[in-house]
Amino acid sequence: MIYKYTKCESVIAKIMADANMSDKNLRITDIREWIFEAVEKIGAPMQYIEKESGTCGCPILEICDRQVPIPDDLESLVGVAYSTNPTGPWTPVRKNEQTFKQKQHKPHPVHNEMQIGPIYDHENFVIDEEASYMNVAEEAGDMYQHVPEQPMKYKQPVTKSQLYTEFNHSQKMHNIMNALVGGEPTYFVKPGWIVLNKPKGFVKLAYKSIATDERGYPLIPDLASYQEAIYWYVMMKLNFPKFLNGSLGGRAKYNFNTYAYLQQQWHHYRNQAYCEAMMPNEGEMMSIKNEWNKLLPDVNSDKNLFKSSGEEQTIYNDYYYGY
Repeated sequence: MIYKYTKCESVIAKIMADANMSDKNLRITDIREWIFEAVEKIGAPMQYIEKESGTCGCPILEICDRQVPIPDDLESLVGVAYSTNPTGPWTPVRKNEQTFKQKQHKPHPVHNEMQIGPIYDHENFVIDEEASYMNVAEEAGDMYQHVPEQPMKYKQPVTKSQLYTEFNHSQKMHNIMNALVGGEPTYFVKPGWIVLNKPKGFVKLAYKSIATDERGYPLIPDLASYQEAIYWYVMMKLNFPKFLNGSLGGRAKYNFNTYAYLQQQWHHYRNQAYCEAMMPNEGEMMSIKNEWNKLLPDVNSDKNLFKSSGEEQTIYNDYYYGY
């Protein structure tokens, strides 16, 4: 678990002390770049800071031409939410995995007196996203219709346990609500942009980025394993030209073994830094315990932006019609 970050100067000072370097021959610009590379190659998800649109200077993005720009500091996209209002409420946006992501809508008919039947205007192409309210209402009514001839599981819920199950785990009700608001919002990613199926509205992003200071230099997790791993990575980079020339280790016969030792130390402390960053604390262990011991898996938690993830589950045990 990572709690604090430190500037790269502390790692540079460690490199100068351990390698007996002086300020005169120090490749400070290259070392800063290698520090950034080492942090990326360690690659622990916990080392990135979480950012959310609407907080900490990250703006809410307005949809223009059905797309929004990807932030420059985005390293990993966590989630996307959509709303017609910049203040919410927010609806989760699903990743579009279809082969043809742009929907082909039927053009509006144009009546022509000289021809029988409608003629579709392909030039004035307009996307129609309005749902049929009457059909949706009928479908919603059929969902809770009490039919005695049906099996027990199709009857109207009358107990807390069945109401809980119907409300939280009904994919049919979810589809009905999406149809009422004009269809489920989806997105896909193209270089530099997030493309949505909504012509207008607002988008809220949750993503991870690399921590940087006020100068734009990377911040290092304040862990001894991270500093040691970065030190060996920088030493490996500094001695690579000597390895190519065959002068590393003082003699040619020691050249390969010396560089292999530097690589071995980097790989060892890289794994140690990764494991130390990923180790959960007590609070995270409790969330893992609650999620692992759920009797009824919340497979649709993405529909409510994972608000119930990590919470302790409450199950109602009712006696209903003999079971």
